[in-house]
Amino acid sequence: VLLSEIVREGYSVESQFTAPPQITLLGANSGANWVVNNFDNENFSGTAGTGKISLVDATANSVNTVYAQAVTDIGPGNMANMAVEMGLPKDTPAIPSLVLGTVDESVLDMAGVYSVLMDSGEYVQPHMILSVHNSSGAALPLDIKAPRGTGLTAANTAIITHVLQQVVLGGTGTGASLGDRPVAGKTGTTSNNTDAWFIGYTPHLTTAVWMGYPNASKPMVDIYGVPEVPPVTS
Repeated sequence: VLLSEIVREGYSVESQFTAPPQITLLGANSGANWVVNNFDNENFSGTAGTGKISLVDATANSVNTVYAQAVTDIGPGNMANMAVEMGLPKDTPAIPSLVLGTVDESVLDMAGVYSVLMDSGEYVQPHMILSVHNSSGAALPLDIKAPRGTGLTAANTAIITHVLQQVVLGGTGTGASLGDRPVAGKTGTTSNNTDAWFIGYTPHLTTAVWMGYPNASKPMVDIYGVPEVPPVTS
């Protein structure tokens, strides 16, 4: 969502940021200092000898400290407004940690958000029922809203799709590759390995996948011999 707002406001996805293993952003969390770490405290600074990396590379490699800086620059309120425009609930909180996946969202809502990117900026309400018929076989009306704009243009979503394709081509989401078929998407985890996500799309289909324990936030460790969720973040 933050990447969408960045592109909508006209900033380049080649914008450069430092990417240290940990960063402290003074007063960024409602006046309190905000400390953000990369997964496993990985240091991405110094890429290509510049000391900085682009938003493209930060997205592909799920670099938390870059996106923490970006949301501080753009503003959590603008990010939350874009989230609502793209289909998240109207009470989505305008907090900076939203960018790191600290707010619980439904799998269906997240599929709808990514479908905006597939549909060139139009939001289509996700729904699980395609038709309802009465005993006579006549179709009954469904309360499904017409597609609406989100403030993202087709040109905006093309840029965002290019960035998200890098996640699958060489970043944290290479396991979702479909060979020659174009795929864009994003991996995501939460602290302590309690949730794992992949949400992706082709030109014609969006899929959201969540893994975790449905009744409690329990760490996923030693699942079928895998010691922990792979090193990816939201």
